[in-house]
Amino acid sequence: MKCPELKDLHDLLISINENHLLINGKGYNYSVFVEHNNKLYSIPGESSETLFPYCFKTVRIALSYIKNSNVYVFKKWGSHNVEAIFIIQLNKGRLHSIEMYKTNLNEKIRNLRFHLEEPEKELISLYNEYVKNMLEEIKNDVYINLTGITEDYLVEFMERPIEMLNKIIICLETRRQRITFLAKILNMAYELWLLYFLLKEIAYGFTINREQTLRRNYILKFEGPSGNKYRVYWSTIPEFLREKILEYKHKIPDIVIVNDRTGEIKLIIEAKLGLHYEKQINKVYDQIKDYKNLYKPEVLLLSSITELPKELKSKLSQVGAKIVERIYPGSENLKEAKRFHI
Repeated sequence: MKCPELKDLHDLLISINENHLLINGKGYNYSVFVEHNNKLYSIPGESSETLFPYCFKTVRIALSYIKNSNVYVFKKWGSHNVEAIFIIQLNKGRLHSIEMYKTNLNEKIRNLRFHLEEPEKELISLYNEYVKNMLEEIKNDVYINLTGITEDYLVEFMERPIEMLNKIIICLETRRQRITFLAKILNMAYELWLLYFLLKEIAYGFTINREQTLRRNYILKFEGPSGNKYRVYWSTIPEFLREKILEYKHKIPDIVIVNDRTGEIKLIIEAKLGLHYEKQINKVYDQIKDYKNLYKPEVLLLSSITELPKELKSKLSQVGAKIVERIYPGSENLKEAKRFHI
């Protein structure tokens, strides 16, 4: 195919042909966005070897859509890693300039704004209104030491939240992928804050300071008001229950507190950002019911940042689960959570 104008940037091919801008990563993974009114709009790619032989995904953008706007090309890998940024400018339908950045990317990514669908906007709003304050409260008091792939995501999120959120939008191409990952990161942050709140406000004889380490899959020990000693498990389960519980997939609560001497499960806490859809309601109800039957805790608590649907609250009351809603830093409902002493 004849290409009137072709730019080969080692690992990126850029061409203008038949009133379209064509972009191909030559085997590398890229995301492409067009800027309109200071917001970046994602452009999907297509697989076609006829556009660039021996190449993979190609992004084709009509010049009439670009007009005089900037085109952003992000070289990426994984779910949140950006290795390079290319900014393409056109002039009268021809390539005018191409800027390439491979350093100080976090600063550039932090200042970008993206067009988001409504579910993505809701999650970003949860971050801005609630989770941001949780992270600040934790970082002011506690040294965080997390290990493992997912935990590394949480560490980066705590250190550079805006950059991390923007990288997820850049790197994950489908709305479902972005929503799932955004919700996972925010929920992990909420779990961590609940654990922090629990140990600081409810536990007796346990002092959190900057030297204290909180780790995912880590077991902390503390003393209750009556002198009993307890263990708290974050996203893992007591050793003596593992053989039984691991037969059931996805049946590991967020936080489990166990009497260190008797092995009795005193408290299970399940953390949720908020629930709005019938499918979510039924899934959470089944999850809480399974926890009740498998673990037989003294208290089973569902904590949510936002208010929960009446239907779910009614169903959970039938299995004896307790609910605390609107639990976040500064909430008047925090006193409700403090009532569940162990």
